[in-house]
Amino acid sequence: MSQTPPSCPASVEDVFACVEEHTRPLSVEAVSLESALGRVLRERVIADEDQPRFDVAAMDGYAVRADEEAEWLEVVGMLRAGDWQPQQLEAGQAMQVATGAALPCAGLRVVPKEETERTGNQVRILRRPADTCIRLRGQNFRAGDQLMAAGVRLNAGHLALLASVGWVRPVVTRQPRILHLVTGNELVPPGQAPGPGQIRDTNTTLVAAFLSEWGLPVQSFRVGEDEAEARTFLAPHLTGNQPPDLLLISGGASVGEHDFTRSLLEYYGFRLLIHRTAARPGRPLIFAVRNGTVAFGLPGNPLAHYVCLNLYVRAALQRILGVEGGLAFAEGFLTEAWNPGRSPWETLCPAVWKLESGKAQITLLSWQNSGDLTPLRHANAVARLPGGEQPLSAGSKVVFLPTHPL
Repeated sequence: MSQTPPSCPASVEDVFACVEEHTRPLSVEAVSLESALGRVLRERVIADEDQPRFDVAAMDGYAVRADEEAEWLEVVGMLRAGDWQPQQLEAGQAMQVATGAALPCAGLRVVPKEETERTGNQVRILRRPADTCIRLRGQNFRAGDQLMAAGVRLNAGHLALLASVGWVRPVVTRQPRILHLVTGNELVPPGQAPGPGQIRDTNTTLVAAFLSEWGLPVQSFRVGEDEAEARTFLAPHLTGNQPPDLLLISGGASVGEHDFTRSLLEYYGFRLLIHRTAARPGRPLIFAVRNGTVAFGLPGNPLAHYVCLNLYVRAALQRILGVEGGLAFAEGFLTEAWNPGRSPWETLCPAVWKLESGKAQITLLSWQNSGDLTPLRHANAVARLPGGEQPLSAGSKVVFLPTHPL
């Protein structure tokens, strides 16, 4: 049985708190480094040895004793990267070394090649730089140091670090099963010319692209405004052995005669927690849970979709993927004045943010209605603007969220 959600609209903070309370991280799996890009690490990575593992020449040149004072030295050998020839250098001796070579003993310095003059097996030291030109053992990290905490989304740099310590099967969150159901009799595929009363479906593309930025696949399907058809379609997905972890339903979230998302979710035993918000666009948002499945009923208008995906769905994704911490809201300053009109609702406005003189500058993008896609050409953030009649002047401080994954 579903639970009747609160009758009053939920604030943005209420939605975040509800998502936080009712979503849980998914199970984990070990994957290869080649498959780990973009995945969320679910274990601590601890160094099992020092790095570098030994003192290393940082430049091509000649290794000499740190206390060596002679101008002319005998060259007693040569070491390249990969060679291992432990040997104690005596006074008056030098070892030619290449960048990356393991040094033969402790207590040395490397004189760069350009600061020397070679004659046969003798080398003359022209100048001794202050820098020893050595990468010392353990200079990068020591055995036992924590290199990564659980909850980070792995990028190329993370993977390179894992490779350097032989961590070739990182434990990550398994890929979530995501199902996207698009409703609406008026919708046709983007490549099809709309007939009278029809429009092209943009939400399938928007949702797939949004999830792709997280490296997440999605199954997308389109049905008409027929609840019986939608029930029949969802039955095998919700009653099988592997139900979706995240269910997104585009359209039908409001209270119109043909809006059936709420009753559809109730039919399948979802617990409805939120059915509208106190922010625009995206007021008729539905959030519900059933066993391990999290469901969102998203307003059909594309701009509302964009906002809800980047705030509420993103918050849920971070939870189920095991990302540590909440959404990374930041503070910025308006480049132009903003007038809310007479709306009592908080406004979630697509915006452009950029850093100037160390401060985030926020330019709000105008939109005609919640079906207007034109501001999304430039948007890289969503700004939160308070409801009420009080305008904000240029330079006012506002909170914003960059619209990219971690």
